[in-house]
Parts: sequence; C-alpha cells; structure tokens
Amino acid sequence: MHSRIAAVLSFCLLLFGCKTMKNNIGKNFQVGDHYEDYVSDNMYKNVDLNLSIYFNEKWTLKNQYRHFDRFEKMFVDQFNSESNEVLFIGYNDEDKCGVRCFVSELGMKNQDYFEKLKAQESVSLEKYKIDYSVAEDLELKNFECYHTVMELTLNANNIFIYDSIFFKDTIYNFRLDFWCTKDNYKVQKEVFTNFFNGVELNPKGNGVKKIFNSENGNEQDTTTNLEGDE
Repeated sequence: MHSRIAAVLSFCLLLFGCKTMKNNIGKNFQVGDHYEDYVSDNMYKNVDLNLSIYFNEKWTLKNQYRHFDRFEKMFVDQFNSESNEVLFIGYNDEDKCGVRCFVSELGMKNQDYFEKLKAQESVSLEKYKIDYSVAEDLELKNFECYHTVMELTLNANNIFIYDSIFFKDTIYNFRLDFWCTKDNYKVQKEVFTNFFNGVELNPKGNGVKKIFNSENGNEQDTTTNLEGDE
C-alpha cells in the first residue's frame, strides 16, 4: 500500500512546488537540512526552531534530504530557497493519509503567509478544480493560526482534501498540511485537529538566522535573541 500512497502523494507534491530563483542561490538551498532536527520515538523535534510534533507508530516521517525519494526531492528542490524549507514529509499507510511541514523566514501574519503561498501555487493549480471550504482564524491549544481546508480534484476518481494550518513564531512562518482522499476525510478530520492541537512551539525562543554565500553554497549560523519580539 505504501507504494500506491507514496506515488499519489508524490504527484500531489509536485503540484504544490513553489518556484524559486534557483539561478541566484547556492546548492545548499535545494538540499535543505539547515535546521537541526530529528525523529525519535514517534516525535518530530526541531531543535533550532523550538518545534515539536508527536506522531503515533502508524506514521513514517522523513526529515533528511538524503532519505527523500526522487519525486520528493523534486518537490523539495522547487520549494527550498534562501527563506523557505520543507522540514519533513510523512505517510500513514494504514489510514491512507500524509503530512508535510514547511518553514519560511518571512515574519508575515498567518493569513498573509497563506495568501503568499496560494499565489505562488496558482499557476500549478489553475487547471484543477480547487475549493476552499474553510479559511478562518483559529485558536488552538498552544497558539493562534490560520486554518484552511482545501479540496483538490485531479479526476473523478482522485479527489483529495488538504487540511492545513499556518502559524508563526517571531520571524518564522510555518505551514503544516495533512491530506487524505475525500472519502476518508470524515474519519480523519478529528485526527488532524488533534495533531494541530498537539503542536508545541516555543513562542520566545532564539532565532537561528542563516547566512548563505550564493556563489559556493557555504553557510554560516548566527543566533539572534528574539525574546520579546513581535
């Protein structure tokens, strides 16, 4: 089953690849892995971004570029840039659903970040029937976010639901997408909401700013104290 789910997700991933100015950036932008993170005991933990999400044993997560398959790397290479990165991609074969998480160093309001990504994806999505049934500000357990539910129709037999939240911490904007087939969404809707409420984010952590050399792709970390920033 994993091969079928992964194949469908890979196609959907490519549809949502935001274009970047690759000719102006170094190779490290495509590779990613600029933030220290790991997956252990079903927990995704990003040390630099103070972000953690617990997943049960049904989920398989990939957070390192070298572990992505060919299609996933194509998607990541399209999205990653000086200010954007795909943090992880995951699958739940048993429940037939997937997840992915992005970060951008933009410092935008949640809805503005959503609108920016939506505009960037418009070219890829214009030929498909897109319907946003939900687009709202939402207060979760640990933070406020912008919540959207999108229906994407590839064909009569392949209709998908993307349940997403857009949230921020200081300069960092995050996007967390869960997806499944439309027929499966009624069952998974509450599961996705529970995941959203389980996201932990330190609202006053240190910000790790990356300084990149666009000529050779080298990078240098500097740590900025963002405590108290808006």
